[in-house]
Amino acid sequence: MLFSLTQCKPVSWEVKLETTKGTLQLVNKLKSAKGVEMIFDRKAFSYVCYNREDIELSGDMPNIEKFKYNQIILENESGQRRLYSNVYFDDGEVKELPDENCMYDWYEYLKLSSKPQVIKIEIPYLSDLKVSKVDDKIRMLYVFKPTEEQKNRGYSNLIIKSNWIKLR
Repeated sequence: MLFSLTQCKPVSWEVKLETTKGTLQLVNKLKSAKGVEMIFDRKAFSYVCYNREDIELSGDMPNIEKFKYNQIILENESGQRRLYSNVYFDDGEVKELPDENCMYDWYEYLKLSSKPQVIKIEIPYLSDLKVSKVDDKIRMLYVFKPTEEQKNRGYSNLIIKSNWIKLR
């Protein structure tokens, strides 16, 4: 479901975790019967570019005005949440942080229809999708806060919630 500060438009965001040639991928399928235009910011799936945000994530929906960056919020079945950009480590885990160039935009400009648009995102570690070490399922919230230029082009704040994603 898509939530906008100015209007409410239904968007379906179905996510599935796949392993392809040893690489974890989130396969994101986005669609809408209403012809919704949106921006999917791939940097929201980075813990290098949009890190260090300290946002209170309790309650039903986060206050989008408090966000500095577009973010992915991970939520487990217990209702605990964390930002994807705040790196999570399983016990004893060591991660090699990716070398990402954050200087450039990684936007996907989408015009959604009833035919799903697919965006695949590589996930370096399964623990990147966890909120706690015992998580079997999570869902994601995509928080998008447009720049002034994007607002002038008609884009507005939005939050989309995905389906539950099985991790094991």
